[in-house]
Amino acid sequence: MLGIATVVVVFLNKLWINRQLEPSSGFSIQPLSKGFGLAESEVGYDFYKDKLKSYPDPAKFKQFNFSNSSDSISVEGNCSDMYYTVIIYKERIDYRKNPSSAKFNQAFECPESKHFSYPLKLSDISLEFGDYYLIIADQGERESWYNPR
Repeated sequence: MLGIATVVVVFLNKLWINRQLEPSSGFSIQPLSKGFGLAESEVGYDFYKDKLKSYPDPAKFKQFNFSNSSDSISVEGNCSDMYYTVIIYKERIDYRKNPSSAKFNQAFECPESKHFSYPLKLSDISLEFGDYYLIIADQGERESWYNPR
C-alpha cells in the first residue's frame, strides 16, 4: 500500500511541478538531451522586427575605418530625448537583422543645449581594425533607442 501511495504522490508532484515551471510565454522544460536554443520570437524580438525593417539602410550612416592611423572618430549631433545613444556596427552586419551585434552601444545623457560634439577614441572601446558604421539615436528613460541617424 505504501508503494502505491508513493507512486501517486510522485506522479502528482510531477504534474504540479511541471505546471509551476512552464510559464505561458511559450518556453517549456525539455531534457538536456534535446539541446537548448531560442528562436528570435521567443525572446521578444518580434516586437521590434517590423519597426527595425523601416529604419535606414546601414549604408546611410557614417562609415569609417579603424586602423593604426585612425584612432578616433567625431561624434556630433543633436538629441531630443533624455539620452542619445552611440552605436557602432561592423560594416558587414545589418543592424536591422541583428541589433544585438553592436560592437559599441552606449547611452549618454542629452546635454541641456541638446547638442553634443566630441572625439570618440576607438582604441578605448576594444574594436578590431576594420570597417564600421556609426549610428546616433535618441533614447528615453526606459525605452530602446529610436530615430537612428
